[in-house]
Formats: sequence, C-alpha cells, structure tokens
Amino acid sequence: MYGHMPETFTASNGAEFKRPLVVGEPHRRRTRIPIFETNEYWVMVNSFNTGNYGGCPMNQMAAMDDFTALYNDHPSGKVATDIGLPVGKRWWAGDSLLKGSTLYWQYKDLKTGKDYSMSENPGNYYLQLCLTTSRSGLNIALSSDAWNADKSAAVAKKGETIPMTVTVTNDAGSRRPGWPYC
Repeated sequence: MYGHMPETFTASNGAEFKRPLVVGEPHRRRTRIPIFETNEYWVMVNSFNTGNYGGCPMNQMAAMDDFTALYNDHPSGKVATDIGLPVGKRWWAGDSLLKGSTLYWQYKDLKTGKDYSMSENPGNYYLQLCLTTSRSGLNIALSSDAWNADKSAAVAKKGETIPMTVTVTNDAGSRRPGWPYC
C-alpha cells in the first residue's frame, strides 16, 4: 500500500526516514526473496555490510535508537496501520554493538519492539530502512585512566590491559552508542 504511504516520515527522535522500496521500483541492487505484506512485495536485503546489497549505505541506515523511537511512536506493530511499514520481518540497524572484543550486528522487530543482535555475518534477509540523508559529523574520543599527560600516552606495565573508553558523538554533541567507528 505504498501509494498511500508518505514518501518520508519522522520519528520522535527527529530521524527522518525514506519510504522503503517495493519490488518493481527502480533499485540499484537486486534482491532474491521479497516479502509480501500490506498488499506489496517489499525489497529485503542480504549481507548489507559487504556493499553488495542494500538500499542505502551504512551511514544512511536507520540506527537502533531511530527504530526504538519509531516503535515507541507506533507500538505493537502499529507502524503497519499508521504508516504502512511491513512488520513480518525484522529491520537491520546501521549501528553495531561491541560486546567485549566482538562486534554484533543489530536488528529490531517493529511488531514486538524487541532488539536482537548477532555476531556472525549478517547474511539473513531482513528489511532495511534508510534515512533521507546520510549521517555526518561522527566524532570519536578516546579516554583512559592510564593516560599520562607528561608522556602523551597511556601507560601500563607489560602484559597489563589498558582500559579505554570510546565515545562517539555527532556534531551536536549527542552520544551515538553502538555506532561503528570504521
């Protein structure tokens, strides 16, 4: 029912989304398995992190906090009736989660609001929601209690771990938890 769906819509956190494409619309990438829901065949993506598939680059994909705001605005799958988005599959997030030394890809269920993550290659077919513009101005700051200002370096004895805190912010200074740094 994309004919009745707005071309763009905004979540309460200010994230502005583009309407996802349906099968048959111009699309620079191919999909093998569409999902039929709300009277449309929606384009799903596979292995979006490789650059080979996906409706937008990583820095234009909706982040987990964007999906959370969208879900909170339209809980329990109401994004289907309120906006027209399908809820039968999960949605890839453009930000990842670091647990220990392992990077986890995140995705959200807009029907239940549940967050998921996986450490393996995100090759499953899920939906992808793109922002109207790419995110820009990500700033990375490193801090450590082991920092020695006289040496301009973090200092530790051989074999000791140096604790580091990585903070990622946007140009406005808002923190971006889980945002990939590469």
